[in-house]
Amino acid sequence: MADANLVDLLFQRAILLEALGRVGEAKEAYHDLIERDPTHAGALNNLARILHREGEREGARTLLEHVVDFAPSDAMARANLGIVLFELEQFPEARSHLEQALALDPDSAIGHLGMARIHAIEGSETESLRHQRAALGTAAVSTSTYGALREGVPRLLLLTSEDQFGATSGEWLSDATFSIATLIVERFNDGVQLPQHHVLFNTITDADRNAAALERAREIVALSVAPIVNCPDAVLATARTALAERLRDLPGVVIPATHRFSRSGPIPDLGWPMLLRAPGFHSGQHFVHVEQPEKVPEALALLPAGELLAIEALPTQSPDGLFRKYRMMIVGDELYPMHAAVSNNWKVHFFSAEMAQHPERRAEDEAYLVSPESVLGEQGLRALYAISARLELDYGGIDFGLDERGRILVFEANATMTVPAPPPGAEWDYRRAPVARILAATRSMLLDRARLGGWE
Repeated sequence: MADANLVDLLFQRAILLEALGRVGEAKEAYHDLIERDPTHAGALNNLARILHREGEREGARTLLEHVVDFAPSDAMARANLGIVLFELEQFPEARSHLEQALALDPDSAIGHLGMARIHAIEGSETESLRHQRAALGTAAVSTSTYGALREGVPRLLLLTSEDQFGATSGEWLSDATFSIATLIVERFNDGVQLPQHHVLFNTITDADRNAAALERAREIVALSVAPIVNCPDAVLATARTALAERLRDLPGVVIPATHRFSRSGPIPDLGWPMLLRAPGFHSGQHFVHVEQPEKVPEALALLPAGELLAIEALPTQSPDGLFRKYRMMIVGDELYPMHAAVSNNWKVHFFSAEMAQHPERRAEDEAYLVSPESVLGEQGLRALYAISARLELDYGGIDFGLDERGRILVFEANATMTVPAPPPGAEWDYRRAPVARILAATRSMLLDRARLGGWE
């Protein structure tokens, strides 16, 4: 047998192992193949994809940069590298590779997805949506490749929108575990057949941005007898203004008054300082702190056109002068601690809180992950369970602070929450088991729902 034929058979074997969910064996197979042929672009790309999925971004980057070095016209490698660099917050380099990927392959879904993210952080809404729609293609329904190779696999139907990235990701939503079909709700009509499925997962997560898509999702859900994860009605009820009223009466919970207003009209009177943000954005995008009324014009100039949200500024600074934001994930009826971010800035995000530079902050994070009740107290944990019950979400999260009386200060509570894998490095090892628990719980919930939907 010729060496080329052997290499091709080894590649197909590695792909099949991955398709069967035997990821560890697939990684070994890709490594063995790369030792035989260090310039096998397919093996390098696939191994990089697995490493990326497992949070090993630097390892994925090294493999993809190797491909680009010896095969600069490999559009897939450039697109994948662009995504990895974006997640490493190396935005100019990410843009360069993504643009080159699209120049090589104008139909690259990964390239369009990456450029959509680039434009989103730059505030170019129109361009971001254009690339998102290009990434989704033109079909109403698309089906995964790997899951379709296996008999008896649970069939998962994802409901998504043309103009919102789904928040859900991870091993539990891998096409090595489920046969996944994705339905774009805006493209669904009476001529479209719902693909066979055991469970539906509504991944349209932002009620402020996607109310119309959620209404359409509600109609689609009514056509199915399978269990639904994140009922559209429950997601619709998480719009920021509605949520402020829904949670206000819960004991031990403080939620800021939130009002939607037109830029041409008066700003709601919530006292000063005040927070202003554009609805439908996350990760701190288009979100500003305004100290005094005379600073409003300057703040408005930083925000995109359209209606805005005025949000009461809660006293979130701790006695030590730092700001803390906790995240608790909701999976089914249970809560799972995700992170405790400690920052010098009022706008707290785990990725920008300089946790890597401060071991004492990582120690706080670890203490929260190990025993959230010891950090929040019985009252705080009880309040979070009450919030979860009121939300009626199957998958979601709560971002919050803690005041001097042990009350929960709600920043956000909805289905948009993500569970990113910890970065490589021994300093993050304490996060790996807690993150794995969340992913395992979500995967288990989906499998349980699939069984209710007829999967054996």
